[in-house]
Amino acid sequence: MSNIITLPIGIDFLTWSNQIRDDLPDVFIPLASSVVDWWYWANQVISLNELANVPYATKLIFRNIEDWRYWAIYFIETLNLS
Repeated sequence: MSNIITLPIGIDFLTWSNQIRDDLPDVFIPLASSVVDWWYWANQVISLNELANVPYATKLIFRNIEDWRYWAIYFIETLNLS
């Protein structure tokens, strides 16, 4: 894709999720409503865009609410490798 994608550093989840909507115009990014539901939102991003190489956001792997940042890094790296 080779887009410049905002990193999830020094930014809250809602701001980041809204920013990547601008960063990735060719990817369908649904509106996030709360960091509490980030797992559901992340899995929607994967499903709606058929991103088979992005890890699903499960609470077994990403246990804490702050782990959205780790998932976001996987997401960005996967898109950059595509």
